[in-house]
Amino acid sequence: MKILVIEDNPEKSRAISSVVKSLNLIDENNIVFVQDRISAKRKLTDTSFSLMLLDIQIPNRFDQVADKDGGVRLINEILSSNKYIIPTHIIGITAYDDIYDEVFPTFSNRLIAIIKYERESIVWEEQLKNKIKSIASSANTFNTTVGYLNSLAIICALESPELEAVKNISNDWHIIEIANDSTNYYRGTFSDGKNSITFIAAAAPQMGMTAAAVLTTKIISHFRPKYLCITGISAGVKGETNYGDILVADPSWDYGNGKYTREGKKTIFKPDPLPIRLDPFLKSIIQKSSTNSIELEMIKSSYHGEKPDTSLKVHIGPVASGASVISDPSITIDIQNHQRKLVGIEMETYGVLYASLNYTNPSPTAFSLKSVCDFANEEKNNKYQRYAAHTSASYLKMISLQNFIVK
Repeated sequence: MKILVIEDNPEKSRAISSVVKSLNLIDENNIVFVQDRISAKRKLTDTSFSLMLLDIQIPNRFDQVADKDGGVRLINEILSSNKYIIPTHIIGITAYDDIYDEVFPTFSNRLIAIIKYERESIVWEEQLKNKIKSIASSANTFNTTVGYLNSLAIICALESPELEAVKNISNDWHIIEIANDSTNYYRGTFSDGKNSITFIAAAAPQMGMTAAAVLTTKIISHFRPKYLCITGISAGVKGETNYGDILVADPSWDYGNGKYTREGKKTIFKPDPLPIRLDPFLKSIIQKSSTNSIELEMIKSSYHGEKPDTSLKVHIGPVASGASVISDPSITIDIQNHQRKLVGIEMETYGVLYASLNYTNPSPTAFSLKSVCDFANEEKNNKYQRYAAHTSASYLKMISLQNFIVK
């Protein structure tokens, strides 16, 4: 649990700190103090806080006089922009009766608590203690707040080349610190000069459905995105796809799910796929954009490394997930025997979609955009991995700016 205290009065800061520390519920290093609106916004762009304690009368900058409505202005700014990580809970604090009376209706309408600070009274201390205890007791549940806090989250199987590709086509890249979590989360912005969208991104520590599912669960819990996408590289089906082509999984399934039985002297695998389909709204968006050859050519031409001669295309179709890296075409043929329209094979998508689909509400709309870097055969190599990672990330950028902007 991490707390942000925005207070320009040293005496009040010490009093608040004393109350918080007296509960012995929060590590002292997880209590962050700032004095002004600009510093607070800077913290809220890259750090997730469980609680924000906000003095209503704060300056815009640390070297300026306090603004009577500074705290209210800060709340309005962070709640109206997807640039900021909105704290799970917000409490206003003021020592002035007139300010308390003035802002109480606004705070009440937004379900934000406000406490009247009085130096000689312990009433405000008890109110603050009770609120912190309540937050701490619910910190291990996933339902502390209902509602989406970010437009988009991006998951990658590995830092290189997949997360690197996202970094290369985005701006305002910041690391986000999450207490007691070893994962490095990032906040970035896609922009085309007219529109922009801020997103959260992270890479799993290793490949595979399990690692991807765990990361998906954590990123939803911390950031509550409306849309969640896994980008990166995939094997394609030779003859159906080309290097760099973007594969949109519909459906996705775990091709290793099933039962091994003995029939005579042979061991037979009987698959039991439990496919997850692409959201119909997203499918309609992607179907429209997939025919835009001009924008797809722009994605290809924006990559300056080695790339194939073929035109870039988008394929919406079955993509199988499994636990192993494949360089044997017989495995592809075996999967095709059960799904004749197969377009790709990879290792993470089903875990991401399953974790998203089964998360507590509000769960994100999850989808997969991975690009072909090989054909899961004996010719498998790393030649087009960076190009594939680039086309995958760039296609997500394109459809995000066209469709996911919060107006």
